[in-house]
Amino acid sequence: MATILILANKENTDKLSARLLREGYQTAMAVNWDEGLLQLEEQPVDLLLINLDSTSRGSSGKLPVTSSKTTSVLHTSQLNIWLRRLREVQDVPAIAIIPEESLKEQEWLWGINDFLLDTYRPDELLVRIHRLLGPSGGESQNLIVIGDLAIDGDKYQVYISNHLVPLTFKEFELLKFLASRPGKVFSRQTLLNQVWGYDYFGGERTVDVHIRRLRSKIEDRNHSFIDTVRNVGYRFKS
Repeated sequence: MATILILANKENTDKLSARLLREGYQTAMAVNWDEGLLQLEEQPVDLLLINLDSTSRGSSGKLPVTSSKTTSVLHTSQLNIWLRRLREVQDVPAIAIIPEESLKEQEWLWGINDFLLDTYRPDELLVRIHRLLGPSGGESQNLIVIGDLAIDGDKYQVYISNHLVPLTFKEFELLKFLASRPGKVFSRQTLLNQVWGYDYFGGERTVDVHIRRLRSKIEDRNHSFIDTVRNVGYRFKS
């Protein structure tokens, strides 16, 4: 089941969330950019739905929209900064809901895959979501199965003996990277480059911390998947 993160500082999103659930999508909510970043760091999602409509109010950490009695204009530079930060955490499609007055703004198109005016109909939004994600449900075509471990690359889910294991996005990416190359040893620096990116400035201890967390979640007396290769790094058992 695909997950949609809704960024909106409005309170009347319950109907939208309920409709998406009926259509087979999971939803998560964030009321401002900071909360959205925290959500993405902790939970893999498939799509961002960002509400920038004319009823929003801008403030520190809030969605970058200003409103008055006569106009509503996107703060395009601030929007681009926040979108860039969101996409650095998870590079997933994004749909924006915007006020008609903002159609003349062009810079906000950076990082946005599609948009709707704030007068949209729910069925129209569903069509846009389906275009980006495909119909909800169905069997994953990107599955790694090793013993009791199953890694669903399409749904960003991990199962041990058919039980769902909650992982953060980076834990999932690290596990998937290792499991897709069983038996091969990777140094901490290589894992940093491949999973966190070449421009990541964190130290190699980041890898050790995430490996330790991964082991605490997927390993027990009956399951052992990751080997430590002394003075080198880590490998997934073949």
